[in-house]
Amino acid sequence: MTGSILIPGISTRQQLTSPIYPGSNFTWAEATKNGSRLPIDTVFRGQSIPAAQITRNIITLAERLDKIRADFGGRPIIIISWYRPPAVNRAVGGARHSHHQLGWGADFKIRGVAPREVANRIAPTWAGGLGDNSAYTHLDLRHLMGWSSTRWNYGSA
Repeated sequence: MTGSILIPGISTRQQLTSPIYPGSNFTWAEATKNGSRLPIDTVFRGQSIPAAQITRNIITLAERLDKIRADFGGRPIIIISWYRPPAVNRAVGGARHSHHQLGWGADFKIRGVAPREVANRIAPTWAGGLGDNSAYTHLDLRHLMGWSSTRWNYGSA
């Protein structure tokens, strides 16, 4: 996980290990799967979303994830999946309108906390999409596009 990448909308190359914004606990490696998933211009529900906007979305989600980390006493958050370009999203079987494609969706685990507990603790104040299964918690910022809040469970205990 070494090297640098050019992130759309950021004028200088970023180290994969660089925080997404100053002071963040999350790195560009986590958001871009070690630099293999860089933001690209995307058409989402008929709307053209420039790559630079997706970069800003990633930064916004990092801010929200850092707040969640603080709310859980600073426990490490392990990212399972964050930004996925449309072709990758299709290849992994992601939902057609997955917010991962906009940099606004993340699947993650909090060390030592069950995904259901994570979702239950976040739910009262989370305005976007929120779901869990036995392996991870999913959240997204769909409300920033005017979508209503959604909750789901994939059968975790």
